Amino acid sequence: MLIIDSLKACIFEFDGTLVESEQISNRAWIKTAAEYGYQINEDLLIQCYGLSLPDTKQIYLDRFGNTFPFEQIMKKVTVYFNEDIEAHGLPVRENALEVKHFFTQRGFKVAVASSTDKESLKSRLSKIGQLHEFPVIVGGDEVLRSKPDPEIFLKAASLLKVDPQECVVLEDSENGAVAAKRAGMLVFIVKDLAPITARSRQHADAVFSSHGELLDFLKSNKHRQQVF
Repeated sequence: MLIIDSLKACIFEFDGTLVESEQISNRAWIKTAAEYGYQINEDLLIQCYGLSLPDTKQIYLDRFGNTFPFEQIMKKVTVYFNEDIEAHGLPVRENALEVKHFFTQRGFKVAVASSTDKESLKSRLSKIGQLHEFPVIVGGDEVLRSKPDPEIFLKAASLLKVDPQECVVLEDSENGAVAAKRAGMLVFIVKDLAPITARSRQHADAVFSSHGELLDFLKSNKHRQQVF
């Protein structure tokens, strides 16, 4: 059983947890796929949340067949995504940085662990002024197995020099919640676009509708009374 005050580190997922990027990515995917003659919906996009590119590719090949031009579409998706954030910025989720500040003020180590590749992560963290605020950044291209495998979170804990059981993970996806729980970590889901499934709830220690709700919970000292 874990209590917040006994922990030493907080690991943030990036897309959908720290920043509001999922909607931007969704628009880019739908637009690009349509240009190539494919129709994709939100359910398919959500299925890929938290997955590495190889695993995402396999989902699309399973859906559309081996002729699906994944690499070509992915390149165009990246172009559209980058154009969007250059034109409109990359929105940070409301109160997300305040949650990070809550933890760092109390001596927690912090990390970002995301299926997004390391260089893209660093670029996007720089865009929101947070590149040097997270001493550990783990990208999806630095692990062999993507979520729901726990490898990415175990790697983050190792780089933070803490035990997995001393970490709390903030996630928004089912794949991420499963991965974090398999790593032996405390798991808080902060809802974004992905629905809160029965499997998500099964693997989460708590579910919050927003970072604001999570921050209120932390500031209320209820976490000192609650055993997870």
